[in-house]
Amino acid sequence: MNTLYALEVKLGILGPLMTSGGGDTSRGWDQVFCRSANGKPVINGSHIKGKLKEALIELGKPQSDIGYLFGVAGVDPKDNMKKGALRFESFSQIDSSVIKILDKTSRTAIDKQTGTAKEKSLLSFEAIAKPGEKTLWKGTIEFWARDDSQAEKIKQIIEYGFKWLPAIGSTKGVGYGRIFSVQVNTFKKLTKVVFDKTPTDYRYLTLEFEFKDDLFVGGIVKKTNYLESETVIPGTVTKGAFARFLNELCGSPGEAAIDENNKVVMDHFPNVCTHFKEIRFLHAFPVLKTQSTRPVTVPKSTVEFDGGIFRDVTLANSADLIMNKKAPRFHVDWKGGDKIKKDFGWATCMTLNKTRTAIKRETRSALEEGLYTFQYLTAFDESGNPVKWTTGIIFPKLEDESQYKLLADEFLKAAKLGWTHLGKRDAQFQLAIRTQETELHIETAPAIPEKCIITLQTDALLFDARSLAQLGSALEMQKVYESYWKELFGDACILSNFYARQKMIGGFQAKRFRDRQKENYYPYVLTEAGSVFVLENVKVDALEELQKTGLPLPEQVAASLPENAYWQGCPFVPENGYGEFTVNLKWFTEKQLKM
Repeated sequence: MNTLYALEVKLGILGPLMTSGGGDTSRGWDQVFCRSANGKPVINGSHIKGKLKEALIELGKPQSDIGYLFGVAGVDPKDNMKKGALRFESFSQIDSSVIKILDKTSRTAIDKQTGTAKEKSLLSFEAIAKPGEKTLWKGTIEFWARDDSQAEKIKQIIEYGFKWLPAIGSTKGVGYGRIFSVQVNTFKKLTKVVFDKTPTDYRYLTLEFEFKDDLFVGGIVKKTNYLESETVIPGTVTKGAFARFLNELCGSPGEAAIDENNKVVMDHFPNVCTHFKEIRFLHAFPVLKTQSTRPVTVPKSTVEFDGGIFRDVTLANSADLIMNKKAPRFHVDWKGGDKIKKDFGWATCMTLNKTRTAIKRETRSALEEGLYTFQYLTAFDESGNPVKWTTGIIFPKLEDESQYKLLADEFLKAAKLGWTHLGKRDAQFQLAIRTQETELHIETAPAIPEKCIITLQTDALLFDARSLAQLGSALEMQKVYESYWKELFGDACILSNFYARQKMIGGFQAKRFRDRQKENYYPYVLTEAGSVFVLENVKVDALEELQKTGLPLPEQVAASLPENAYWQGCPFVPENGYGEFTVNLKWFTEKQLKM
């Protein structure tokens, strides 16, 4: 197996130093120094990565080595995209003597004809240290290697590149950010996993991620240069990150599927490989670090009245929908956003903007249409309290009870060997695992056949929008949803009421998973988390089993997918966390709207 190594890099930089991360500027400033979530000045890892890559290209390193270390870019699923072997963290200032940001630094262009300041060219920005003053910065670069020999070769390449770099940051042309010393040390990275073992049947593992870096989860929309991270980490992201980690750990190609055909991973983790496609990774929800419960998605049937009063209309009569002569406001009309989410156990994360751009090598200027601003999530709420992401792993039904412990032990063994990164920008995390299911933040009542209220915790694919669109007639969503529930529980099942919203997911997902050569382009249509369905005459035993496995894909969708491997043809399968639901939240009775 491979070993996770880290390079501890210390850079000595002469002041002044300026590097902007895209954060909000203060009044009177054109640029502010890049800062971390806790307000400390940092040099973004992406900036270090870009400068190091540029240096190695100038030194004539082969393109194959550059692609291996830094990755291969692309904008289309068919492009030969590949993540690089190196992971860069932000560099922080470590010497206590110079930690103050200069009050203000100004620059201006000079009019060649008059020799005076050029009109409208004065820039004011923050910079660290006085001219010629020494500062020391430290960061780590992580990578996987077969042995110490390969790690040493990578270290030599990285050290070679850093020593070629003359400066870091912006305004290098006038002497800012000059590097005067480089020190690179290699060490093996040890991963600490907090493991809380309790009496259990090992069918469920609770995972808690505490991120050390800012997190970005979400897809890039072409021709959009401002991108916001999703708050919820989908099971597809967690499962994909773990699959990539297993390949990196065992030395298998990063894009190889984790199954019985992956002989390299199979030799080390046979049980995980055999059952990986069936293991269900739930979505990860943000909560305060001190919280021990799993958040509940706010039902779409929740309404708001003046004064911040919230009630639920699922069980209300139509005559009850007026309170104090005021009509209720549903979720889409709430002016303050999801202000009730705290009562359902959700933490609200602080955000941080970071701007990145591609550089034209010929001119050393920003590439046209290559500028992006990413809105990251920090690991703190708006009051500065630490936030963690909680999720669960549910193992599939196995004939031999002893296999559950073998499966859990293999998963834990692998995680301890270096599973440390997740998300689009490889955010580093500390992992805690418990062999016990997390309780919901809102209590539930037992399911009864006469009436069950189902609330989607996550988005779900409940109908085939492509076939419905081809009918060419107006849709009655009551019949569409009723058809799905009858498919699960039989013709006796009745959908007596529902509150649901839908959203289209296309772009990269549709291009990758749907064949567009022989037919028109159709995005997926998902039923949103929080949608509520009131069912009568349901099979309680089947409902309890579905809570473990998640809501299955409609038969019409499943029939068009690869047999026994639905995930290869559709990303929105229950094994990826979609279709999670609760039954009979007490919220519906305790907050029922009444006259």
